[in-house]
Amino acid sequence: MISERPSFLEGEHFRINRKAGKRWRYTTLRTTRIKLDPPIDEELSFRDRNGIEWVRMSPTSCGKTCMSIREGYSWDGCTIVPDIGQHLPSVLHDALYQWRLTEHFPFTRRECDDAFLDLMKLSGFPLALVYWRGVRVFGGLFRGSNGEWSKVITTHSIG
Repeated sequence: MISERPSFLEGEHFRINRKAGKRWRYTTLRTTRIKLDPPIDEELSFRDRNGIEWVRMSPTSCGKTCMSIREGYSWDGCTIVPDIGQHLPSVLHDALYQWRLTEHFPFTRRECDDAFLDLMKLSGFPLALVYWRGVRVFGGLFRGSNGEWSKVITTHSIG
């Protein structure tokens, strides 16, 4: 699902939220773009109840999808297990899961999990398969369709 890993460095692309009791462990400092191999046909915007666009998916001229995660997006990292430097895979996976049950979302749960695996493999993470198996077994508990976990109220196509 992903064949190239973009740069994602602490202090440049994201920061750790060090306040005790903070729900989200990390926040992006700039818009993060990741190319996903499956193409989409139209541009999609995923917004919260206040109309703030947090994720945009756009078709590219080379037949891929560009997923942009907005500056200021916060996430909790790898749920239950240590992040061990896997911040990019975890932000991608959390953003995908947050919107995966909305009306216009273009990818399956399996494709979301496979994108997580691909980014871990591209970074040479030795526990990639262990973490991937964890999201395959337990990821269904974190659907992001309603309740506090997801900030999403509406999704729509732009253009």
